Amino acid sequence: MVADDDPHLCRSLRHMLESMGLHVDVTFDGAVLLDVLAQGPHDLVLVDAEMPPPSGLDVLRRQRAAGDATPYVVMTSQLPSVTAALRGLGGVLVLEKPFGLDALRAALATALRVPEAALARGRGEAG
Repeated sequence: MVADDDPHLCRSLRHMLESMGLHVDVTFDGAVLLDVLAQGPHDLVLVDAEMPPPSGLDVLRRQRAAGDATPYVVMTSQLPSVTAALRGLGGVLVLEKPFGLDALRAALATALRVPEAALARGRGEAG
């Protein structure tokens, strides 16, 4: 699941993730993300911390409060403040914007607990 209010970034992320063999759902809105997550589990959520309300951080806090242990990769250009805000939430990696394909692949492999080489070959197993 990818959530970011920047449609261009979402298209790029969809393309990159699909090239790794991953199925990708995309939304540009935190409220829609909450609705999608309520419909069923995802293997991973790649979310922008600074989306308009509810932000990616708000979504993550709500999901954790509801008992959701899905791995999250939080994208941000505000690394120090976001890192501090994420303390204690568990299962969260931070990816500093701007980032390249190698950094994205490494974060996804860590979050999904798969070898990075599996994503490089397009054999990701996440949805």
